[in-house]
Amino acid sequence: MKDTFGRWLAQFAESSTSLGDLARLAAADPAWPNEPDRLQTYVDYLKQAGAAPSGADGSLRLP
Repeated sequence: MKDTFGRWLAQFAESSTSLGDLARLAAADPAWPNEPDRLQTYVDYLKQAGAAPSGADGSLRLP
């Protein structure tokens, strides 16, 4: 089975970090993109969902 960003992210669902927060939000969101597995797909989705740039590096802050 192909490794995907979603599968990688899911392994952090029990983590008490911001990555864990994202993993839990993604798991609970039926519209979370599974394919195509491109970074821009996820960045666009997060922006559309209300995530905002949070720093000089352009990282996103979850709503």
